[in-house]
Amino acid sequence: MKKFGWILVVPSVVVVALASALAFAADVPADKQEITINLLGGKQGPVKFPHAKHSKEFKKNGEAITCKSCHHTLKADTDKPEACHTCHVKPGETEKEFDGKKAIPMAVMKGDKADMKTVIFHKTCLDGCHKVAKVEGKNLTACKTCHAK
Repeated sequence: MKKFGWILVVPSVVVVALASALAFAADVPADKQEITINLLGGKQGPVKFPHAKHSKEFKKNGEAITCKSCHHTLKADTDKPEACHTCHVKPGETEKEFDGKKAIPMAVMKGDKADMKTVIFHKTCLDGCHKVAKVEGKNLTACKTCHAK
């Protein structure tokens, strides 16, 4: 009986440990597997962002992309991430301050259009990852890589 019990315990420990590791590595909620980012509008159209794919398959400098890679205010990857617009304001909205610092706006407007050099997603995604990512046969800095038009 003891041997039979031991055989059952070992696999269950392995299964629990494996499940925990997988959940931590790819903890994207079901309703956030793919999201559409269209907070600024613009001529290029919204961005269909494969959230789960970024967190499970892609790497940055050879390292797995974690929640904190993008959600920079997290203390730990187990914390609940906030949406960018929780802190960062859309153009025309009143600036917010957190921990004594002004939050960078999502973009600075030039007339009635966002200055593309100041769009927070371009700084974070394009400059932070896409310019350094090497995918054979793909230009990850082209607008159509992310924008649906």
